[in-house]
Amino acid sequence: MACKNAINKWGKNKQLDMAIEELSELMKAIVKYRRHDWNSVWRIKVLEEVADVEIMCLQIRMMLSKDAEYQRILKNKLENLENIIEDDDPMRGLGKK
Repeated sequence: MACKNAINKWGKNKQLDMAIEELSELMKAIVKYRRHDWNSVWRIKVLEEVADVEIMCLQIRMMLSKDAEYQRILKNKLENLENIIEDDDPMRGLGKK
């Protein structure tokens, strides 16, 4: 798999640095997409950056956890999101009590 090969070739630290860089590029693309009135050129750029970030997230998952552990964490996070969506208190999801 390409993700495992990238980790093996460049190492964990370089790939974590690359993840930070890709996240930054995604943030910038989103800002430009909004700034340019939802322009279709920037929409494609956002999607390209999302793909880059997903690839880096796969590598991070491979470096840090077993898939079952990650799936458990993801399931809990999604359940929490559902609970926040269904909650009548709009401040609950913002860390307020």
